[in-house]
Amino acid sequence: MNELKAKRNKSNIFEIIVYVLAGLIALWGLTYLVLGLIAENLNVLSSKNELLKASNTIKRLFGLDFVGWGMILLGIGALLAIIVLAANAKKSDRAFDREARRAARRNRLQTELGAPTAANEVIDVEVAPVEKPENE
Repeated sequence: MNELKAKRNKSNIFEIIVYVLAGLIALWGLTYLVLGLIAENLNVLSSKNELLKASNTIKRLFGLDFVGWGMILLGIGALLAIIVLAANAKKSDRAFDREARRAARRNRLQTELGAPTAANEVIDVEVAPVEKPENE
């Protein structure tokens, strides 16, 4: 039991670390996007616009400006988070299905052995007929 708990804690720690990294990458991309949009729309002479100069320098070196790199980094962060979410959801579904099968097997065994369960309890109820009002 402790081994299973330790394994779950390791996967939870891994999951949290990956989510934090994905969030930081997405934040980095969002920062680039905002800087690129400010650089393009700043109402200053282009000779005095330092953000536009930096964006153009990055574009000359790497082929994309702030907006392009921002979209790429934001996409990478989101994709990383989606992959980890999907993998952990699949793992959680498997564990849930396993527990459901065990519970069904346990319930079936209790029924076969004649042990009282909530499913086969007999409830004695008296029912009285309902009379309709004469006005209707």
